[in-house]
Amino acid sequence: WVSTNNIPRTAELALNLMLKNRELENKLELFKTFRDALNKL
Repeated sequence: WVSTNNIPRTAELALNLMLKNRELENKLELFKTFRDALNKL
């Protein structure tokens, strides 16, 4: 049994994690693009 007070908090944490994850993925994509560009030089 989970108290209803904890549900929004957990959802909030999950959302923050997802956002951080997306930021990381974007940075990885940028890094790969940058590296590929360097390799072409």
